[in-house]
Amino acid sequence: MARSSKAGRLLSLVAVLRQSDRPLHRREIFRSVPAYRDYEGKRESLLRTFERDKAELKEMGLGLETVQGEEGDELDYRLPAAKDPTLRCDQRDRLILAAAAQALGSLPGMPARELASTALAKLLEAPVETREQQDADPNISRLLEWLSSPCSLRFQYRRAGRDEDRAVVLDDPALTCRQGRWYLLGYDQKRQADRTFRLDRITGAIERQAPGPGQRERRRLDLWHLAGEPLLEATLVPTSSAPITLPEAFMPRNAPDDSVQVRCSNRRALIVWLCGQKSWRVQAPEALAEEVERGLGALL
Repeated sequence: MARSSKAGRLLSLVAVLRQSDRPLHRREIFRSVPAYRDYEGKRESLLRTFERDKAELKEMGLGLETVQGEEGDELDYRLPAAKDPTLRCDQRDRLILAAAAQALGSLPGMPARELASTALAKLLEAPVETREQQDADPNISRLLEWLSSPCSLRFQYRRAGRDEDRAVVLDDPALTCRQGRWYLLGYDQKRQADRTFRLDRITGAIERQAPGPGQRERRRLDLWHLAGEPLLEATLVPTSSAPITLPEAFMPRNAPDDSVQVRCSNRRALIVWLCGQKSWRVQAPEALAEEVERGLGALL
């Protein structure tokens, strides 16, 4: 029987307790956390696992509180009441951060994949500061619905410092968020290349139309690419005869001398990935190679 990871189990436990509006009996927790259901028929193993999980949460600063249950002789469990706000974000920001943590945990070769789920568990529990008087962009919910299937978008866009709008037809569009701002990414038919557009600089209505012929070069919008950031181009060379596969999001291009050209707009994520593997080294640019060397030195 396959067991789920400890970090994933803790994440699920925190989510179940946080979503409940009352303390939960142990039996309810065991039914609600999928990983605990794997222990069916093995009560002693389940109880030991639950005790270890409680200890882990306590070390993370999420110690469970116990209250007398309605039955009188058994205890119910709950997470402690939220303290003063410590995260300057609203629920939308929390969802974005959670998606980032999940993306980090899913990347092959990325160090600390288990820690990503643990961090997400803390994120779910951390108090949230509500932002008042913040108007939601009406385009967001409409775009989320539209972008669930292939389409192109037509809109008017005004760049910073310009007095005139320009008409944009965007093929293969995608929606992402960077530092609290929403962006549309896609293939700009007029520029015949990938372009990024800040949502709050779109003037007038956005129109949905049939999919155009253009295709985004950045096929995956994940941890490797941040909206509004320039692409970093680097040359990697293998250090073994069977190097690990480079992530597709690097947009790798093989060169005749066995080197590989990669591109990434999240410099920090690229450096962390390079420090966490031994199959590739940076040949160029020299500044990136030096950053990786310093990162490796810090790990030793």
